[in-house]
Amino acid sequence: MFNLGWSYLNGDGVRTGYAQAEYWLRLSAKDGNADAQSNLGWMYEHGLGVRQSDVKAAEWYRKAAEQGQSYSQYLLGKLYEAGRGVVRDKGRRPGLVPEGRRGRSRAGPGRGPAG
Repeated sequence: MFNLGWSYLNGDGVRTGYAQAEYWLRLSAKDGNADAQSNLGWMYEHGLGVRQSDVKAAEWYRKAAEQGQSYSQYLLGKLYEAGRGVVRDKGRRPGLVPEGRRGRSRAGPGRGPAG
């Protein structure tokens, strides 16, 4: 499910389709896939196929970050730093990932986190 959603989000082997991306990523995210959660956060943050919402972006980034998805931890930190969708907290600085929780993610071609 995640791979299909990611492909639609990034136009990888298929024509870019945000509605299809959102559908497949949401299914995968509800199953607990942190990479899908991160990508849904990206879609909400940037209004790709969904109504732009920093609050929903933060919710999805938080779900992924709690599972150790490092790029979501970074993106959530940036939202906290800017006070977008969350109460501003400069103490939650982007890029600070707890030791032992650093992971790898493949990033989409300029479109956001992948997995």
